[in-house]
Amino acid sequence: MVRAIAVWAALILVIGITIAAAAFSPQLAWRQPPYIIVGFAGIVALAILLVQPLLIGGYLQGLGIVQSRRTHRWLGGLLVVAILIHVGGL
Repeated sequence: MVRAIAVWAALILVIGITIAAAAFSPQLAWRQPPYIIVGFAGIVALAILLVQPLLIGGYLQGLGIVQSRRTHRWLGGLLVVAILIHVGGL
């Protein structure tokens, strides 16, 4: 149980710090809202890329193999959408 909490906490911390660093970047002050949105779509895509191998490998504690693979497929679809928004917008 402690290991599961540690794994999830580390994953949330890594993704949260990344998004927070981007959100508080002083470079955003001179950007237009559409540019910021598509930039964050890229950040979300990279966060999903971090989670995908962990899901398919069964390394995230607390998820069964079926639930893990189902989540992997769902996040894969979300990854495609995030990439399309990011590339299309930039």
